[in-house]
Amino acid sequence: MAAGSGKSLAAGGMVECALEPPLRLAWTAKLDAAPIGGPILHGTALLQLTTEPSLYAFDSSTGHLLGRRRYDEPICTAPTGTDSIFTFFLTGDRSKLRAEHLVSGRLLWSRDLASCLAPAARSDTLLVALDEGSLRAFYIADGGAIWKTELGERLRTTPVLGDGIGLVGSDKGLAAIDLNTGAVRWRHRMGAGVRTVPLMIDELAVVANGEGVIAALSMENGSPIWQQQIDGLPSWSMAYSGNKVFVGSSDRGIYALELYSGEINWRFESEGVFAAGPTATEKTVYCAGSDRYLYAINRDTGQVFWKYRLDAQVRTPVLVGANIVVVASDKKTFYAFAKQ
Repeated sequence: MAAGSGKSLAAGGMVECALEPPLRLAWTAKLDAAPIGGPILHGTALLQLTTEPSLYAFDSSTGHLLGRRRYDEPICTAPTGTDSIFTFFLTGDRSKLRAEHLVSGRLLWSRDLASCLAPAARSDTLLVALDEGSLRAFYIADGGAIWKTELGERLRTTPVLGDGIGLVGSDKGLAAIDLNTGAVRWRHRMGAGVRTVPLMIDELAVVANGEGVIAALSMENGSPIWQQQIDGLPSWSMAYSGNKVFVGSSDRGIYALELYSGEINWRFESEGVFAAGPTATEKTVYCAGSDRYLYAINRDTGQVFWKYRLDAQVRTPVLVGANIVVVASDKKTFYAFAKQ
């Protein structure tokens, strides 16, 4: 399998210097099964895991298939890409965390660990939340262990790595971890299990639970700054841009909340549920859900800039790059859009 060189860009979150609407359909391709997680852009190659299980690589400009890598065991997590290393969990007789070279597919290392939460990577560190309730840090290059922390709670979100600190959501609340030692810096109980992957923005940690409560906490000590209630079940992830936090919901809405007050700035309503979180740029919020539309929404007003009808619902996040927007539908169709 051939792939481009350079750093990897994953779907979701906040993207700088990104493609803005209006867009045109550049190409489509068929996958062998439903997507697992959002696409990853690695250099000039677009990568997508499927439930077959397979890893596809497409040329991002033309849609030409660069290669397809098959696996003998099921994959249960979205992938994590950093530079040229690709990590994810395989399940089967023996669950394992696998790290491989993106271009060659060469196995770099493997560990017998069980989780259905995607790993998180930053610099040389990989942070992994395990089914047993522990959080473990490894060197991403060789899988060497750095530390292990027993949290004593069921972990529910992909960890997030910041400057010396990590966040992970559990069935009881949010925990902040010292990335150098694994020590718990603070915990915040939320009354219900954490639903969304936490955000780190400036000195705030923003998180949502399964009851639709969104909270901003002090990164220093976990003390609450504000709390806001939305209707429905929040999406699996959130995004931010322009001092706003964006979250999807099962009530068919996308919410924009003011970062420093929690006030609801606007709400966009569709005809479908948003399970995957939105992706935000300097002007636009991209999202797709069960009503089969890919939406580009004005970040500041909540008005639709542009939309495109897909062939099926979407349950994975949208990838937005400098020159491309990509989304995969449940009918195994990979869509790539370029500037109109």
